[in-house]
Amino acid sequence: MTAYIFKIISLLGGLALFLFGMDIMGKALERQAGGKLQTILAKMSSKVWKGFLLGLAVTAVIQSSSASVGILQGLCVTGAVTYGAAIPIILGQNIGTCVTAMMGSIGANRNARRTAIVHLLFNVVGATIFVIVFYGLGMFIDWTFLSEPLRAWNISVIHTGFNLAATAVLLPLNGLLVKLAYVVIPREETPQEQVVDALVREVKSRHVRRLRDGLCTVEYGFVLEDLLTACERTADHCSNVAVEMLQVSEGKLEAHEYLNALKAGELHESAAFAEQFAQYKAQYAFPEE
Repeated sequence: MTAYIFKIISLLGGLALFLFGMDIMGKALERQAGGKLQTILAKMSSKVWKGFLLGLAVTAVIQSSSASVGILQGLCVTGAVTYGAAIPIILGQNIGTCVTAMMGSIGANRNARRTAIVHLLFNVVGATIFVIVFYGLGMFIDWTFLSEPLRAWNISVIHTGFNLAATAVLLPLNGLLVKLAYVVIPREETPQEQVVDALVREVKSRHVRRLRDGLCTVEYGFVLEDLLTACERTADHCSNVAVEMLQVSEGKLEAHEYLNALKAGELHESAAFAEQFAQYKAQYAFPEE
């Protein structure tokens, strides 16, 4: 109970420090702004693509969309930020925040990299649809509010509205995003690795059923996830080492092409690949529940 209360106090304390810092930054910017800040922002966001790149770059550098949104909200206190300048910056912030996920997926297994790709595709496609619709309508509708200054809470509304709208539009198309992720990072698996992936999916499915039936806990689920990730990474590394050894022995360095051709049935080893997969699948099959 004491630990639980300490976590709540820590959470509230951290939030209070964040809000206090935002208030201090906003007041400092307001004192120092003058006409220079407004001129700089006007130049950097005079074009949609400039504001977009500004939001993307700042968010990518500090690797926090929350911090970059906070900075933008602090600038709003000065009255130097208009809707026309803020909207492209917010779109850039949503894509810039994907940099953290992309960097985190370096060295991870393919599924982790695909997850980062889906995150990137979600924001890129969402931003593209928004630009086409909003600025396309702007050719026929005079968005007079774009020249008006906005308040800090307006930033939150725009940011949240964009993400909710993008989710509503792209949620029915989640299968397409997954397919695109597999196009970017295709399957490159040995029979053993395919079997490990199938076992991982089955273990997760069984854990969900046990959790639903009250036979397991969420804490054990995290432990299980770590073990499964370790197994997947081991299979990935073994697969990569084996393929590279095969390629080096033949004086080649075409691992990707080799695996793709192997699974497509274009090599004489393809039949052996399918046979080994069936053998390992039967050997390591789970017993019926």
